[in-house]
Amino acid sequence: MTTPNTPEEIRNELSELEAQIAELQNHADDLRRDLAETSDKSATIEAAEQQEALISQLDVRRRGLMERLENV
Repeated sequence: MTTPNTPEEIRNELSELEAQIAELQNHADDLRRDLAETSDKSATIEAAEQQEALISQLDVRRRGLMERLENV
């Protein structure tokens, strides 16, 4: 991943990150919703927690890009 430099590049990466975050959040929500129906609850919880950890990392990146965009 290259560092975006122009406002347009930053906005494009923000858009991609927001789509990834939304997709991951939906997946994590689905995992938690289906928890009652699964036989391997610990694996399902772990998968949801991994999704949520990735969401947190992407959110940090998103906030950094938003800050850069404000300062361009």
